Amino acid sequence: MFKLFKKSPNLKSILEKKQAEYEPLFIGSKKEFNKYFSGYGRNLVQTITKSHKKSIGKCEHCGTSDHQLEAAHVKGNDRKDIIDRIISKFESNGIIEISLHFFEQEFIVAHNPIKETIKILCKSCHREYDNVPATAIKAKESPMVSIANYYEAARLEFRKKVIEQLSERDKFTIFITSTNEASTMSKQEFYDTFNNVASSDSYKIKGTYSYTKTPQKTYKYISNSSERSKLNNISNLKIAKHQIPAMTKDEAIKPSKQKIGKYVQETFKKNLAKIDATELTKLQNAEYCKTTFDIQYPLLKKVIRSDSEKPERYWKDTVEILGAKYWLCSEWYEKKENNDRPYYDKWLKKIGHNYN
Repeated sequence: MFKLFKKSPNLKSILEKKQAEYEPLFIGSKKEFNKYFSGYGRNLVQTITKSHKKSIGKCEHCGTSDHQLEAAHVKGNDRKDIIDRIISKFESNGIIEISLHFFEQEFIVAHNPIKETIKILCKSCHREYDNVPATAIKAKESPMVSIANYYEAARLEFRKKVIEQLSERDKFTIFITSTNEASTMSKQEFYDTFNNVASSDSYKIKGTYSYTKTPQKTYKYISNSSERSKLNNISNLKIAKHQIPAMTKDEAIKPSKQKIGKYVQETFKKNLAKIDATELTKLQNAEYCKTTFDIQYPLLKKVIRSDSEKPERYWKDTVEILGAKYWLCSEWYEKKENNDRPYYDKWLKKIGHNYN
C-alpha cells in the first residue's frame, strides 16, 4: 500500500480532481454572479444576524421593540459591497471563478464583528436609513457613528423620549434626510430656542413635534461641516434652507382652482408617458425633489414585494412608469408661507404638459 502511493505521482491530482467534481463552482461575470447569488446573500444575512437581532431586541435608532426588526448594513459596507470585494479577488479578464463554499465562508467572516457591520432597525427607521446618501455617512461627521443620542427623520422632528432623558448639558443630534443636514444641540439649548415646541401639546402628550419646513433658528446648530460651511452669511442661509432658484414671470404658470393634492394626482398621471428613465431616477431622489418641488420626500417610491402596506405620506393608488409601479408622494402644501404649486407647475412645463 505504501509503495502504491509512493509510485503513483498522479494520485494526488486524481483525488483533487474527484473532489472538485463535487465542489460547487461559479464561472461567469460579476453581473451574473449578483443576479443569481444576491438573493442568496440576503437570506444568508438573515441567518447570520438572527441571534444578534434577538440579543439587541429593539430598534437601535428609535428604541421601539413593538415593531418587526430588520438587519441593516452600515453605510459603505452594504451586502453588495461585501460581495463585490470577495469576488473581485477571483476576477480575470472580466470572468469570476470562485468556489461557492469559499464565498459563503468569506461572506460570513466579512460580517464580523457584527456590531460594526449591522444595525438593528425597525422597518420605518430602516427605510429612512436607506434613503440617506452614503456620502453623508462619514466617520468624522456622521452622528450615526459617534453619537448615542442620535436619530434620523425626513424633516426636523423633536422626540420627547430622546430629549427628556438627557441632563441639561447633554447633546442630541437630528439628521434630516431630505436636506442632508445634521443639527446638534443640548437639552438646555433646545428649551431656550424651541420653547414653543417644548410647551406644545404635540410634544408633551404625543411625544413628538415636527416642522414642515426647517425654521431659520435651527441653522446655528448645524453640526455636519459640509452643511455648516454654506451658512456663513444670510444669503447662503437662504440657499441652504430652500435650495430653489427663483422663477421668472415667464416660468410661472397660472394656478389651477383644484386643491393641490388632487391637482398633482391628476396632472401627474396624465404625463406618465413623458417621464424617461433619467427623470424617473431623479424623482426617487429626495434632494432633487426638494430642489425641484420644494417637498420633503422623494416624489416617487418604488413598490417592492416586501411592502405589506403603503408607506406614510404617499397616496394609496400607485402609478406605473416604464413597467414598474410607484407610490406617489402626498405631502403637498399651498399656503402663503409654503406654496409648492409654482414649483410643480414649473416641472410640468419642463416635461411638456398640455394645459388644454
